[in-house]
Amino acid sequence: MAAGFRGGRSAPEVRLTQWNWFNRAGAPTERVLIGITVVAIIGGNVIFDALNPDALPLAARLAVLVGALVVLNVLPLVVHAIRQPAPYADLSAETVRVRSRVTPFASFTTARRIETGRSKQVVLEVSAPGQKVLLELRDRLGRVTTDPTQDAIVTFLQGSSVSMPSSSDDPTDRFAHVNFPQHLTREQAIELASHPLTVPAVGAGRDDVGTPLRGESPSQ
Repeated sequence: MAAGFRGGRSAPEVRLTQWNWFNRAGAPTERVLIGITVVAIIGGNVIFDALNPDALPLAARLAVLVGALVVLNVLPLVVHAIRQPAPYADLSAETVRVRSRVTPFASFTTARRIETGRSKQVVLEVSAPGQKVLLELRDRLGRVTTDPTQDAIVTFLQGSSVSMPSSSDDPTDRFAHVNFPQHLTREQAIELASHPLTVPAVGAGRDDVGTPLRGESPSQ
């Protein structure tokens, strides 16, 4: 099977990302921020209208401000959806589809943990020639991906060909974890996807990332 062939959506596909913008907005902290923003807009316009009654009508100002608020909040989400479309896994065919591009599990050869600047968030980037997939194992609120998404991610990684990158300066790959601190072996990627709470330091660029994980021998 050639990597990167194009095809349509298959019935048994499982989405590899669990969260999206509208259920993120349901988080308590984000509801508070949205509420404060709405109150500030309405309150500010009421005060402005009281101080300057001959200005633009309150309803018109509210419409403009609410429209601007919607654009400012929705536009980044649209851009994000275009730049980072959701990946889908066909577990029976062992392929990943992003839009119309379909890539076999086995074509993915590298996995690295992405630094997001958020302490609770765990994101894994899995790459094949011409294709990259971002897997959010824990979101910015600390919520862990659950089944069927988590099971699909683990199955995808098990079928991949992920390994540590090699360097000409280290032909035996003895110092691969030092040279490529954010990259993971396939076993480490599977462990991180299976237990994102218990092995949060894996691939985080720390000195202990070379420590063998459960089921991995020191020689790996």
